[in-house]
Amino acid sequence: MGADTGEQLVSDIAIELLCGSALPWCDKNMRHALGLAVVAMTFVCWPHLSKATDAPARLVVGENSIEELLRLPESLEAGRYAVHCEAHILRTGHAVRPYCYTMAEPVPANLVRAVIKAAKRARYVPAVRAGEPIEVYVLLMVLIDSTLGEPMILAVPNNGVQRKKFGLLYSSPQRLIRNARRAASRPILRDIPSGRPHLLIWSQFQVDELGNVLDFRLEEIHGARPRAIQLSDYDASNEKFVPGYHEGRPVAMLFVEPIFSP
Repeated sequence: MGADTGEQLVSDIAIELLCGSALPWCDKNMRHALGLAVVAMTFVCWPHLSKATDAPARLVVGENSIEELLRLPESLEAGRYAVHCEAHILRTGHAVRPYCYTMAEPVPANLVRAVIKAAKRARYVPAVRAGEPIEVYVLLMVLIDSTLGEPMILAVPNNGVQRKKFGLLYSSPQRLIRNARRAASRPILRDIPSGRPHLLIWSQFQVDELGNVLDFRLEEIHGARPRAIQLSDYDASNEKFVPGYHEGRPVAMLFVEPIFSP
């Protein structure tokens, strides 16, 4: 399971997805305006979720959004960056313990810290099951293009792994939190092969449209050998998810997150 670089993701989104076939007429101002409108477009695509008895946690639009709360470092060099985040979203719509990182190309540490701060301050529409708000663990991606006259910032409820299949505005499956004490539970590596410090591999769940885990595996990346790595006290069959959503409907989808070695 490979990942696009931050440069590729932001470039593709700013040009292909936002400008689309209108590329010859899509100047910098139009790109910025379209970027600000993308999250609002999500609500147009999912008009019935506000009344649904089951729905994933969602990003908000406006002053409490990640886009509005993110303060870019003054020293940030012009470039295109992708910052990936994971967060525990409470029933109140608040985020706790957001954790952000980069997947491929380096991102300035002060930008990652700024994204963490914005993700923590932002508000979210809580996930719902049987009409009641629930707590979930979500994947987010924040894309920044600072090469424009005014920076474009876009947050989406996925990590971009399946954007070629579902586009950009899909919602990744979200891990259901049934025990607050185990809110941060996730696969942990042990028995790391010698000579392979700081391994990065994919933890990959196949989640059906009901939120059930059909399959779990470790996927190779950067030369790691999953068969030589063991998980510490982890049973994927115990996991339950809010299913992934595409165009407002639950669909079978992968939940993919990285596992970093100690």
